[in-house]
Amino acid sequence: MSNIAETLARVNAPPPEFWENDLEMGLGLLLPEIERDDARNDWIAHLNGRQMEMVCAALQLPVEERVRERRETLRGVNGQLVPFWLMDRFGAGSVPI
Repeated sequence: MSNIAETLARVNAPPPEFWENDLEMGLGLLLPEIERDDARNDWIAHLNGRQMEMVCAALQLPVEERVRERRETLRGVNGQLVPFWLMDRFGAGSVPI
């Protein structure tokens, strides 16, 4: 769990206890998925333009880029995407407990 805690702390996300207890998400099962390049790229590919704009703005990345450029930019900041991906999974209701 310390690896997960370090990842979340590095990107200023809530601690693992928040995700595990308050949101009832099984981080140990979820985080290995986002660490895989193919899963992360698939997730980025499915973000719509507005979602990418919001993620880029939150990460203080250029938001005036075209959608294709935003996707490439997001692929370059993969470690910072963890809390956004977790919230997306929570919102979709597809989280293991």
